[in-house]
Amino acid sequence: MSFSAPTAVSAASTTESDSVRAGSGSGPAAITVGLRGVTVIYDDRVSLDDVTIEFASGQMTAVAGSNGSGKSTLLGAIAGVVPLSAGTVELDGARVAYVAQRSSVPDHLPLSVRQVVEMGRWSQRGAWRRLTRDDRDIVASSIAAVGLEGFERRPLSALSGGQRQRALVAQGLAQRAQILLLDEPTAGLDNEACELIALALAAETLRGATVIHATHDSDVINAADRVLRLERGRFV
Repeated sequence: MSFSAPTAVSAASTTESDSVRAGSGSGPAAITVGLRGVTVIYDDRVSLDDVTIEFASGQMTAVAGSNGSGKSTLLGAIAGVVPLSAGTVELDGARVAYVAQRSSVPDHLPLSVRQVVEMGRWSQRGAWRRLTRDDRDIVASSIAAVGLEGFERRPLSALSGGQRQRALVAQGLAQRAQILLLDEPTAGLDNEACELIALALAAETLRGATVIHATHDSDVINAADRVLRLERGRFV
């Protein structure tokens, strides 16, 4: 499930509003994410190997690579949910939304589509707090963006796998974060759903967000502003 990840690795908290101001205007895009010598080791296996790279606001980056190349580990390291063995992740106080793979989320959570997407506003309002009119509008627009209008009251457990994936993407969109991370967001989706998600991610970059997603989808890769390939924990 997506959630608002800790912003601090070497970053202070932010008071920025839902709109992303970084990168607006005619000058060069601001650097929102910086990895400096990041290494992640699991059980004596190197998943990320001394990675140094930057990501700019208002840019969509596709991270490609074979299974086990380190794509999911990279996203988790940026989100702050994967411990670093060495190096730092610099976020400049930006809020992070992380949409994990559907397979990592229980399919039988006793929640409706609307409730799942409303959880995306918790980073702004706190858990189970009453949502404002603006919050409800953001939830509704996020649901519409992934083509789930009419499914708001449907239990997550009653959805197909592709529909559940779209609900999780909608939750990530609802956070209106400065950094949006997605792990295989179009896996198992039909062409129409893939196109909807591609449009939604493009809209995120237009408002100035940094969008980074791991993918095997050639169409998603071709639509990205920047394509990076990971192999054995290193960019090649």
